[in-house]
Amino acid sequence: MKIFINVLLIVIAVILQITFMPKIAFLGAFPNLILLVALSLIFIKKIEEALLWIGLGGILLDLFSPVHFGVYIVSLILIFAISYYLVNYVFSDFSLFLAAAIFFISSIIFNIIFLLYTHYFNLYLLEAVYTTLLGCMIYGIIRYYYKPSEEVKI
Repeated sequence: MKIFINVLLIVIAVILQITFMPKIAFLGAFPNLILLVALSLIFIKKIEEALLWIGLGGILLDLFSPVHFGVYIVSLILIFAISYYLVNYVFSDFSLFLAAAIFFISSIIFNIIFLLYTHYFNLYLLEAVYTTLLGCMIYGIIRYYYKPSEEVKI
């Protein structure tokens, strides 16, 4: 049942990404919902769900995107690998500030890869700031949703 709910949420996020996000663009910059949710899942150590979001979300975005097939999935997999390594092997104490920094850097990496494949120029800094702000909100929601039901007190 959990996989079905995740697949449904991914499809809804892709539909929102394609239809709604360009409408709320700020000076032509808008964040990638699939990237934000997947990074948030990595931050709370839900790696299998993050991989589902990256794989299915990336393929669906590639299918409905006017750019070359594979741009989204390659970008998302590369960012997943970097973020997974940082979260699991570099940083021991994870905070909202660190999440914001990774959102910011991931957005810039995503746009650079997108530029290399498509030659479409984006406003990197503006989109990175917009992505970071929305990403922190999504991270807070996901962290609240997945919080442990019982805390251990010593």
